[in-house]
Amino acid sequence: MEKRNIVLITLDSVRADHCSHLGYERKTTPTIDKMAKNGLCFENAIASGVPTLPSMFGIFTGDFALNNAGVFMGKGQGREWRKSISNKKTLAETLSEMGYETRAYTDNPFSKEYFGLNKGFDYLYDSSKSSDSDGFSLDPFQIGDDTPFAGREFFRDKGGFLSKIKSLWSAVGTLVKEERKVKPWEKLYPDIIKGIEEAEEPYFIWILLIDTHLPYVPKIKKWRSNQILNLYLSYKIMREGERSIRFNRKDRKRIIDAYDDTILYSDMFIGKLWKDLRDDDPIFIVHADHGEGFGEHGYYGHPTELYEELVHVPLVVFNAEAKGKVKKPFSLKDLSSIILLETINIDNFPGKTPFEKDSDWVISKVFERNKRKIAVRMKDWKFISKEDGVDKLYNLANDPEEQKNLVNKHPELEKLIKRIVSLSEKKESEKKRLRDKISKIRG
Repeated sequence: MEKRNIVLITLDSVRADHCSHLGYERKTTPTIDKMAKNGLCFENAIASGVPTLPSMFGIFTGDFALNNAGVFMGKGQGREWRKSISNKKTLAETLSEMGYETRAYTDNPFSKEYFGLNKGFDYLYDSSKSSDSDGFSLDPFQIGDDTPFAGREFFRDKGGFLSKIKSLWSAVGTLVKEERKVKPWEKLYPDIIKGIEEAEEPYFIWILLIDTHLPYVPKIKKWRSNQILNLYLSYKIMREGERSIRFNRKDRKRIIDAYDDTILYSDMFIGKLWKDLRDDDPIFIVHADHGEGFGEHGYYGHPTELYEELVHVPLVVFNAEAKGKVKKPFSLKDLSSIILLETINIDNFPGKTPFEKDSDWVISKVFERNKRKIAVRMKDWKFISKEDGVDKLYNLANDPEEQKNLVNKHPELEKLIKRIVSLSEKKESEKKRLRDKISKIRG
């Protein structure tokens, strides 16, 4: 069987309900819309974890990440992630063994060599090591007291009105300066094209676009009304905290407008790449690593939660044999199987095809400070279990925004779902026991 070129495009922080091919009223994804119409569209694709690192770990290994998501909350976290992925065979390694040249292009700090996601790639683009690097940290978990931050004085200032005005003026100046540091896909594009031209066929290219991540800075000026205010509001989320921030209706709309613009801007990248790679005839897989919150459950951005705005993401496979729509829940943890089973007919990788009968539910997990949260996602129902909190049950058909907790009102369904959770916990505990045993043997 012919080995097809494969391009995997990851959109950072894009939620499914802000994509026009999945029903959003704004035309945010015109290119992806065409791919979805003529390819394989997953209507209920679910991230196996939040944020980027746990999600991509699942995609590349076919397994759940058992590490804390808060990777900068303690020392040695990078080492722990590298150790976890070292015990797994990754998608890139499998493809490399099959004769693929594997290349990765990403500016997301969590997808770098430090955390081990480079495993199996022949080449990993890293702008932080290049001489023209002018990027800065985009992840709220990385914003600390020793991090250069636009407008910090404004948020810390406890003085009166005039003092606030002075610090805000300073913040605006810093925002203008830092805005230029956000690297758009257009600056990354020449390196991607050059790398693909140099690559031997067949190739596997992974591209993670960070344009859709906070602080939502689309690089086309006609889309950026009041860009300084937009930046200020975005940085306010990053500095004051995802869970504690509150906005009025007008400012919330401004943030969402900027976010939607970055999705449309990123869709332009996909359209350009599709056109430029026409002669190579690659299979395109387009997805998001996780979604984004806008105050629906008391947070902005993407903390370690499992609500739909964070785990329900777009997923489209284009120019492969499979076509149509998959309505059943599908875990991104099984995305490797789509690539290996459906496109190149290889069955030596964990996971399942999107058409198997046992995919009536999928599971997502997050770990934060050694506390586990787990979600069981069915087509019309969602259950969230917390070690240190209240269980939640939602009917997604009637309550898609998960506002009405129906726990204890459907005992038979809850009994079944809790059985699923229990089996998952047992499997998780056994894996942890084996992992700890292996670590002790290795010293």
